[in-house]
Amino acid sequence: MRSCAHCELLLPNDADGVTPLSNGQVACQHCAARPVGDVAQARRLFGKVSGFFRQMGLALPCGVPIRMVASEEASAHVACGRCLLGLTSTVQLEDPATDLAVASSRQVRDVALLRNLPEDLALSVLAHEAGHIFLHLHGHDSHTMEAHVAEGLCELWAYLWEHGRVVAGETDWQRRQRMRQMERNDDAVYGDGFRDALAAYVACGYSLSRLMARVRDTGGQLPRAAPMLAAWAARPGRSFQALGGAPTADSAVYQPVSEDGRRVDTRRRAKVFDARRRTSSSCASGGAAPRDLARGMTREAMREREAEVAC
Repeated sequence: MRSCAHCELLLPNDADGVTPLSNGQVACQHCAARPVGDVAQARRLFGKVSGFFRQMGLALPCGVPIRMVASEEASAHVACGRCLLGLTSTVQLEDPATDLAVASSRQVRDVALLRNLPEDLALSVLAHEAGHIFLHLHGHDSHTMEAHVAEGLCELWAYLWEHGRVVAGETDWQRRQRMRQMERNDDAVYGDGFRDALAAYVACGYSLSRLMARVRDTGGQLPRAAPMLAAWAARPGRSFQALGGAPTADSAVYQPVSEDGRRVDTRRRAKVFDARRRTSSSCASGGAAPRDLARGMTREAMREREAEVAC
């Protein structure tokens, strides 16, 4: 049996339902249906990812250069035993007196994306690369940051993007498979780094902007999470449910955090609003009790209303 190069779905040995790739691998029909093959399409997808994280309070540049690379060029860079799907190239100048980067010199040269990736997978890869862009441009010394911290944070960006699509109703088997791969990745850099970043994210009140600020203020260190929280994040397959992935759960990942650190219960506020709206609508339709309708009326108006009812 063969497996899809993108979602690892087992495929039959015959040619039915299988699309051959240029590198000798094969893809299933779902992954081969919407390939990203040109720069204009990749830029549009990156704009979609940037808008998503902008709503979470994380500013990203709009005009990031993107180039498409073939599988032969991507195979020269290997991570976790597989060729890279995306790569961010950055430049900066360093002060020889302090060996620190000059903030005004931080630039993103380009983002390389493997050609003909499925659109959903390309979006996840671009979300990961968006994390690298943010780290480089917003005061993080990414060149000296430990690899498991940087890659773990960027995997968290990709995971939150996928989770956001699930909350929006865009759920399919391939998306959950990508999330499971991140949850169960046994690599010391990408897997353990992601679970450490996830525990720190929950410890920061489900606020990605607060987490990134804490990492910057500590010089590239993740906030220390409670032992029980760290143990929870290390359990594969539990991350999605804890972020509100269950069908009946609310999207806790998007609940805002107030300045004093307390989470705002949007569901309770929504219930209160709905109750008030139902009360006002019932009053408008005449379904409220007479004593509620008569409240605030003068004696003359009440007598006139009683006369109208008597007629």
